[in-house]
Amino acid sequence: MNTILSVIALIEDSLPETLRVEQIAARSGYSRWHLQRQFKRATGMSISQYQRHRLLSLAAEKISTTEHRILDIAIEFGFESQEAFARAFKRFAMVAPKNIRQQPVWAKRLSLAEMDKTALERLSLLNQSDIRFDTQPASRWACSAIRIDSIDRDAAVIDERINDGFLALQQQANVEGLDFTRCRILEFSEHNQYASGSFPLAIGFQVDDDFVIPDTLFEAIVPERHIGSIDVPSTEYIEAVYFHLGIRLKEEHHLRFGPLPYCWGTSDTGLTFSFAVEPFDASKQTLTHVDAFPVSVISLNLIDIPVSRHSLPKEKHAGTRRIASVFDAFPSWTHLIANNEEGMMVFGDPSAHYDAQFDVFFAGLEENLQQAELQPEYHSMSIEGCYLASIWKGENLSDIDSDIERFYHYLNRHSEFYYSAGPEIIRDVKVVDTGDVHSVSFELLTPIRSRQR
Repeated sequence: MNTILSVIALIEDSLPETLRVEQIAARSGYSRWHLQRQFKRATGMSISQYQRHRLLSLAAEKISTTEHRILDIAIEFGFESQEAFARAFKRFAMVAPKNIRQQPVWAKRLSLAEMDKTALERLSLLNQSDIRFDTQPASRWACSAIRIDSIDRDAAVIDERINDGFLALQQQANVEGLDFTRCRILEFSEHNQYASGSFPLAIGFQVDDDFVIPDTLFEAIVPERHIGSIDVPSTEYIEAVYFHLGIRLKEEHHLRFGPLPYCWGTSDTGLTFSFAVEPFDASKQTLTHVDAFPVSVISLNLIDIPVSRHSLPKEKHAGTRRIASVFDAFPSWTHLIANNEEGMMVFGDPSAHYDAQFDVFFAGLEENLQQAELQPEYHSMSIEGCYLASIWKGENLSDIDSDIERFYHYLNRHSEFYYSAGPEIIRDVKVVDTGDVHSVSFELLTPIRSRQR
């Protein structure tokens, strides 16, 4: 390990200049072949890959925290032209460099930190751990959301928040039917991950189809899927396991992480991490509740529309899984927008603050409010920009929430667009309830930006 740490120190001392592998080998006293093999075994990366990732990580930090011109940063970091730098950066971050401007959280999320002794020790242990694969049947969960505010997935923060969540949940009066000895921690999708250092988690209890979920919890439906599982000693390994598995799944099994949620549970040796997997070259899988796919791109220009503001309780702040909770929490309002051509609901802009995405604004209902005996306090909202429009349809809103979470998973890998923090809109809501037939359909408008510009 000392040899690898010496190589890393040499690389870090030289950056932003990159060294040839022959130079590093000569200074270390080992052959190029031996050093490359040992470095790859210890880190999961080649020496050249490590240098390139660290170089572009530092460049991303400078772009996000300074006003320096992209051209000047490109030259500082050893690129002959801005075009060459842009090509390398897009391969690294999947977006053009200017998209990282004033986005330090985004830059930190995609960056590779300098590896130290602790990181190498954890990677060494993970390399010796087996990855088990299986098919997981569809499951239903009763969940209470908690949030981790730590972009580094700090173990102390994670442990504290989970313990606080357990204590708060156990004190509720309506949870007698839940088995706390068999609960799990579910990790949900945060579609605004570029601007947020938070991770939406939930204390989850797998329940039968006929179990009545308490009002203070939310329902999560997880479809049948292929999963991988690995054992880790403690929460201190969480950050390392994501990095390790990302490399190992690709190189050993030609797989990658599939859509969330992922699951953490206790084991005899510490924790077991279970996660969805999919073929590495999968572009998108069938989204069973999408009525129209592929989606279309539209432009919005809604100025000063009157809206009535409401907020979901924090126990239901579960990333992209919000629609079923809104219909449960605000039945009078969702009833008004259903089958109403002018009615729509808008989720707040998470770039303002994390919890804003769980603010719900109802609009286009002025003519219906008097009849419904609702007297809201109105606010004004403007919505502008480029949006992705998709049509959704299903019999169960929790099922649709699950597919929308998968939709955002694939949007994060789209070659042309990425999610851009802004208000999200649900409109053209249609509800059919005729005894034997119950279905819901709506149009979802998702704010996006181009990866190329």
